[in-house]
Amino acid sequence: MIQIIPITGIPIVKPGEDIVKIIFDAVKNNPERILDGDILVIAHKIVSRATGRLINLENVKPSRKALKIAGKMGEDARKIQVILNESNRIIKSTVKHLITENKLGFVCANAGVDRSNSYQGEYVILPPVNPDKICEDIRTLIEEKLHVKIGVLISDTHGRALRKGAVGVCLGLAGIPALINYKGRRDIFGYELKATEIAIADELASAAELVIGESNECIPVAIVRGLKLSSCSSIHTDLIYKFEERLFY
Repeated sequence: MIQIIPITGIPIVKPGEDIVKIIFDAVKNNPERILDGDILVIAHKIVSRATGRLINLENVKPSRKALKIAGKMGEDARKIQVILNESNRIIKSTVKHLITENKLGFVCANAGVDRSNSYQGEYVILPPVNPDKICEDIRTLIEEKLHVKIGVLISDTHGRALRKGAVGVCLGLAGIPALINYKGRRDIFGYELKATEIAIADELASAAELVIGESNECIPVAIVRGLKLSSCSSIHTDLIYKFEERLFY
């Protein structure tokens, strides 16, 4: 049986705070003791805020390109400039959407830049830098101090190209596989699977989203329990197609 257990009691995380210690203290003091095989899923905004991934729009000067895109979209040109700064390239720009490939390699709306749950005033929040290392730091501290073997995952919500609505996705991970390959296994009728690969890290992020939710300041961390996964050293780019492998654009 798979359970999704909220970690409560985490205060509003402020810029400059030690996110590794915050998560460790929350897990240590939670009424539900963490167990071997548990997977911690952490909403990225508390990580980004703690690690200073905030931009005050009052300090941003938009370029001509940002002004042009903002004029077409009816958006704040300063925010558009931040999105451009966080992007490797623009994939699609319309009157409603700006889809880019961001610095982590994900194709998503606005390069993952958001104003919700960012900070007081004219701030936007950016995806974390080196999320895999942050996950590994959290995992190492919890395993050493609490004598358990766990996985850690940082999540965000992204839209999908041809389906409505956002779902949880993995931005960084440690101690669990990003993918499970079913190639070579047989289905219930004996057919040998040739190419089936499951993005288990994204499925975990989506499952935890049911507890964390979009208004994730009250419950920014959840435990997923009951899923038996092997410990391994996957990284977030394992979930991203190489350019030559991509089916679209």
